[in-house]
Amino acid sequence: MKSLKLFHLSTFIALSISTSIAADATNNEATSNISITNGVDLIEARINGLPLKDLTLGKVTDLFGRPDAVSDPVKHQHSSGLSFTGARLYYHEKGLTFDFRHPEQDQEQHLKNVVIHLSKVWDSDFTTFFQPFSGNLSRNVNCNWKSSKVMATFSDLNPEDYWEKNRAQREGVKSAEEKSKALGMDLRNANSALFEQIDASIVVKLNSHYLRFAYEKNTKFVEEITIILAD
Repeated sequence: MKSLKLFHLSTFIALSISTSIAADATNNEATSNISITNGVDLIEARINGLPLKDLTLGKVTDLFGRPDAVSDPVKHQHSSGLSFTGARLYYHEKGLTFDFRHPEQDQEQHLKNVVIHLSKVWDSDFTTFFQPFSGNLSRNVNCNWKSSKVMATFSDLNPEDYWEKNRAQREGVKSAEEKSKALGMDLRNANSALFEQIDASIVVKLNSHYLRFAYEKNTKFVEEITIILAD
């Protein structure tokens, strides 16, 4: 699940939603949220008390030590021009992954997003498991939460369940796939499995960042949380 393919998927998800932060974010910063110094403050976007927006690749390695694995920064050539994907640091034992900006765009490589793994999951690229994150999380979020509890607990921040929001679009793609297969056609742009993976999530938009709670589509248990910082 946590492969380089998912690395690019998470980047796609980040780009597809982050463009609307500035327009859609409201003054949702929780006034009752307790500061977390040993863990991740989801509302204030802090880890161990430090603002995520201030972290660079160098600062993250100073804080957390040598990562278990690293994905190099890459550039992609498209017909419309270049796209950039920064480095990713994998901390399998800590249940964390960190994505950074490409050094050609940001010499200090500031943090772009962080993934908090709530369940033990296999990383096929590096043949090891991500262990569940053991630190504290805002509002006591944990791996035993289902999507319904996220919606209820974060209701003051106007969460959106993309499974419900995009149901019609997802079903349309699946229908197109089935029709194309029946006609012996290869409809490459329609990928219902990809849509399902993206849509099995709850998004909370805040002023400086957004939260993506990814859950297992059948059981609805939350599997990971991504904090994506606004550009």
